[in-house]
Amino acid sequence: MSIIKVKSRGTDNVGGGGNKNLLINGGMQVAQRGTARTSSDNSWEGFVTVDRWSFRWNNSVSGAATISQESGAGAPTGFGNYFKVNVGTANNSMGSSTTDWVYMYQPIEAQNLQHLKYGTSSAEKLTLSFYAKRVGTWGQSQNISVGLQTADGTPEYINASVTTQTTWTRHVVTFNGSTSATINNDNGLGMNVFISLAGSQSGTYAGAASTSWSTTRQDFDNQIGNVLSNTANEFHITGLQLEVGDSASDYEHRTFAQELSLCQRYYFQLNGSNGDRWGISGFNTGTSEARYSLTFPCSMRGAPTISGTGTGHYDSNPDSSIFNLSTMTIDEVPTGIISSIGLQSAGISSMTTGHAGGLRVSSDSTLGFSAEL
Repeated sequence: MSIIKVKSRGTDNVGGGGNKNLLINGGMQVAQRGTARTSSDNSWEGFVTVDRWSFRWNNSVSGAATISQESGAGAPTGFGNYFKVNVGTANNSMGSSTTDWVYMYQPIEAQNLQHLKYGTSSAEKLTLSFYAKRVGTWGQSQNISVGLQTADGTPEYINASVTTQTTWTRHVVTFNGSTSATINNDNGLGMNVFISLAGSQSGTYAGAASTSWSTTRQDFDNQIGNVLSNTANEFHITGLQLEVGDSASDYEHRTFAQELSLCQRYYFQLNGSNGDRWGISGFNTGTSEARYSLTFPCSMRGAPTISGTGTGHYDSNPDSSIFNLSTMTIDEVPTGIISSIGLQSAGISSMTTGHAGGLRVSSDSTLGFSAEL
């Protein structure tokens, strides 16, 4: 079984520097998309609350939970935020021989993992540490499963079981390096880090913890519990750190500005209310079409997709008709490093050809750009 060290550290979590943590937003500080959602299969799952952490329901698992960024006195000493899973609709039956699975995970960009030397005899060990707390008595066991999966070439898997406690506890798991896995040197997916909260112990992709990586798919450890078993159950987590070596150092506290910038490489969202301007300037190419230029606060990982809510108009003389921001499209993505893009709104009216202007919000609105892995 993988080495697991469980200890209570109290306030002994101050330190940092050096970008040792391979995970982003491990302290759950940033939540651009929103702070709380009621999540279930095919409803508010994926990247929907805290940045860089996706919450998923596999195989049409029944049940529902409120997932949220929490702050204040409920966090462990030295932290301002944590991620909370609060069960709202119970499911006390993880299907035997199925792929039933409820989990959160973070994908890591491949080019940030080259120093792990995977695929060589010098592959580095990795240590995952985090603070967690359980509320209620879970079904099956009181365990979560933590694991890693490489993505390039033939995927490889390694998992371990961690017994949750009813008080904030720092858990430490050390994984051997893989001497055979492939991690490409590019901006694609290199590795997934999984925190699994429910699944069938006899499921299709469950298996015993091991000190060795395997090409046999194993999504989680077969000692996993079931957080969904009762509506009184909760799971809290923060301070996630993945670092090179066979021991856990103090959690690396980054500033909010640093954490936000790291998150915005993968997702950037503008928020506004009626009358707000976002600094997106443009010109109209005709009476019914406007084109804009947007500069991102940092370069994005790849060509983003766009999503919008609420309404806006082309702010000029005269203004355009009001349109849904969900109809805006990306007009042009530059080659190479993506630090800006062109946008377009079409099918609107009341403009004069050739007039300069910009995008102005007409209601509570968002405009999001995703380059998630």
